[in-house]
Amino acid sequence: MVGRPKLDRVDVMMLGPSGVGKTSLLAAMYEQFAENVHATNLTLVPDKSSHDLLEKRLRELRSIPDAFVMKGWMPGTKQGQSFHFRIGKNGNEDDGTFVEEDADEKSKDSKLAVCFHDFPGGDMSSDDPAHRRRVLNLLREARAVFVAIDTPALLERGGKWHDKVNQPARVTRLFQEAYGGMDSETLDQRLVVFCPLRCERYAEVSPTTGVRYKNQRERRSLGDAVEVGYASLMRFFQESELFREKVALVVTPVQTIGGVRLTRVEENKDENASTFYFRHVGVGPGYGPVDTDQPLRYLLRFILQSYVSRQETEWGPFKRMRRWFGVDEELVAAAQQFANGCKLSEDFRILQGDELLGMALES
Repeated sequence: MVGRPKLDRVDVMMLGPSGVGKTSLLAAMYEQFAENVHATNLTLVPDKSSHDLLEKRLRELRSIPDAFVMKGWMPGTKQGQSFHFRIGKNGNEDDGTFVEEDADEKSKDSKLAVCFHDFPGGDMSSDDPAHRRRVLNLLREARAVFVAIDTPALLERGGKWHDKVNQPARVTRLFQEAYGGMDSETLDQRLVVFCPLRCERYAEVSPTTGVRYKNQRERRSLGDAVEVGYASLMRFFQESELFREKVALVVTPVQTIGGVRLTRVEENKDENASTFYFRHVGVGPGYGPVDTDQPLRYLLRFILQSYVSRQETEWGPFKRMRRWFGVDEELVAAAQQFANGCKLSEDFRILQGDELLGMALES
């Protein structure tokens, strides 16, 4: 459509080894967004291809059996996928999706595009140079990175399986290689969100009863566990003045399924492997995700604060956002209302970069 400005796009990378739940997290975030924005005038609209892929994964999540082994129950990502969304105001008369050919016509009130990039977790450790280059290029270009973490592997038996399952050393090396050559001119503001998944057993509060678990005094906070489990990566970001200034670090646990608990772990010493068994608990449906909105809230908060901090300075990659925020106050208010729902607690914490996440947005 002639004369319509190109949308601003924020790229987000889903980072984690195979089988930790990156695609399931994305599907649950998409579904729960709609349930958490009813009090605002905000929409998150996927393109048709993204909608179809996410709905397929949601059907798999909703069909959760009463007892299951996490790996093998759902197929992993076989090839790289990009999920395109547009954030805008409610009230468009369309079918809830868009395609590139008629995107301008069907998303007239969408001012911001968000693209989530998912890839096969095996690419992290692949010997294929092309796979490694793809991962590093995504990491360099993404304004935000969601690091998916298998929580049972992080916590059970003192983190016995953390190195093998979550591969924190490999994750750290990827960040070091991707960010290592950047300086104040080439590194723009970034957000890294650590997302402990499958954390139902370790949550602060039961999602079904609303009360604290009986072992609360003995439990180790997920925030502490992430800081210890990714200590080398934390040092990489926190010991550099440039990264302290430019990179925000957040921990947001997500109960991707909700109504399940880890029941036992079996080791197979011959295969140097372990099997994690889960079971549906309670009388309700097995699928009942909790806190899947939190990574999106922090992402939107980061984007909003980027606008605030650049309002009187050089806008850089956000320069066209001046038009969005400057003209559409109603949209800004809706986005700010949603972003201000970020949780803060022992488990939900900002490790670095409070100013990049806009504490002033609370006012």
